[in-house]
Amino acid sequence: MHVPLYKRLVSFLYPVCVERRFSSIHPVLDLYLHRNQWQLATDDSIYSDGRRYRPLLSAFKKIRKKLSGVNNVLVLGTGLGSAVHILEHMGLHPAYTLVELDNTVLKMAIELMPRNRLRRINPVCMDAEIFMHTIKPRYQLIICDVFINRDVPAFVPSITFLEECKKTLQPSGNFILNYIEKSKTATSELRQLMDNAFPGYSVIEFGINKIFVAAV
Repeated sequence: MHVPLYKRLVSFLYPVCVERRFSSIHPVLDLYLHRNQWQLATDDSIYSDGRRYRPLLSAFKKIRKKLSGVNNVLVLGTGLGSAVHILEHMGLHPAYTLVELDNTVLKMAIELMPRNRLRRINPVCMDAEIFMHTIKPRYQLIICDVFINRDVPAFVPSITFLEECKKTLQPSGNFILNYIEKSKTATSELRQLMDNAFPGYSVIEFGINKIFVAAV
């Protein structure tokens, strides 16, 4: 996407809205450029923040040594592809399956992706819950970053979904779940589910943002 030089320069001072799109799922999808990184904003949340996207950046740093041999990655909830941008910046070049329910968001992610990465990307427009019940390969890394605005869909904090993710991981594979706390009770219930599905998991916390990191 072409952005005038002056807007790129101004983006180092504050976020610049480059484009607004709409979809049946998201009434507002604002594309911002901030310090030369793409951000995707809805009415009340930010779906992507380029290589600065803190939930995934912190999780990847935590398991950095385990990522060196990763050849295939499944991303549930694509946003603008922050997972891809961060891993590539870390010097990792796996194949990616990007699953996103909103076709408008998925198209934006592909439009903004560097051309040399597209041959390693398989974009899938599908509900993540349905995708996890399809016939699919097993992955070395699964990232669940599924939100509707600030809400995590009800299927995510369920033993059925978590066990399906576990079954879809290769031996010694890693699982990352990004979660926004709505209540202490709901978070406690999710922790219990994670204990059952992924014993020994760890949590990175930024206030109400909880990032669960686990391995099999």
